[in-house]
Amino acid sequence: MTGNCTTAPSYKMVECAELLVDTVAMADWAFFMKNGTDATTFSILTARAFTGKKKTMFLRGYYHGNDPWAMKADYPGVLPEDVANNLVVPWFDLPAMEAAYEACGGDVAALIAQPYDHGNFADNRCATKEFWASVRQFCDKRGIVLIIDDVRTGFRLDLQGSDHYYGFQADLICFCKALANGYNMSAVCGQGASEGHRLLHLLHRLLLDERRAFCRLHRLHPEAEGPGRPGPLPAHHRRRHRPGHRHCQRRLLRGSRPAPGAGAEKIAKLPSNPKYIGI
Repeated sequence: MTGNCTTAPSYKMVECAELLVDTVAMADWAFFMKNGTDATTFSILTARAFTGKKKTMFLRGYYHGNDPWAMKADYPGVLPEDVANNLVVPWFDLPAMEAAYEACGGDVAALIAQPYDHGNFADNRCATKEFWASVRQFCDKRGIVLIIDDVRTGFRLDLQGSDHYYGFQADLICFCKALANGYNMSAVCGQGASEGHRLLHLLHRLLLDERRAFCRLHRLHPEAEGPGRPGPLPAHHRRRHRPGHRHCQRRLLRGSRPAPGAGAEKIAKLPSNPKYIGI
């Protein structure tokens, strides 16, 4: 049987990351996940790591996934402490944003929002370029990471991102839905100046270390049992992991390809500011 689950990065992910970076106006890198909640959660974690702050500002009527941090306090199973760092303000109300920021002593890591108000059981309310210009200025002045949740709206207003449609640049932007036509794939794109690269760098070091170890194992012991697989690996898997095969050669770097014949041990270390992808 075949399916759509993968256990290791493919060179196709590099090509997809390159296409996203070339398509999305603000993107210098792309990082892949399985669903929209993964994308928004990753973005919030990155914002907290970058700023060292705790709280997230939401616009009323939001939906950013089904992890507890993204839910409301009255949802079944959600604890008060799960949402203790959530600040909720009305749409199109910059004074309310400023008041909420001051009330918490400036302890705001991120503002996450859809590009316009498309809540459930109500008519959509479109934003304006002037509104988003004022929000961008508000975040820049206070060092807040501006995250656009384009999970539902991505590529519908503008192929270059909904932030591009409204004439500003998000710090992080989340895609899903239309990205893979319903398959389990999502992505976050970000700008190269973001300190989120440091977090991504660490994650990729872990991924590469695991991949490198797996390639070395099957170079030395091609008949060894694979993870979760009893008995020897099938022949096509042994070919994939022998020295010189492209799956053991590739680097997870945007636009890079290793020299032919390079073994798994030749996989280069990531530079300090790469353009790379992830799983």
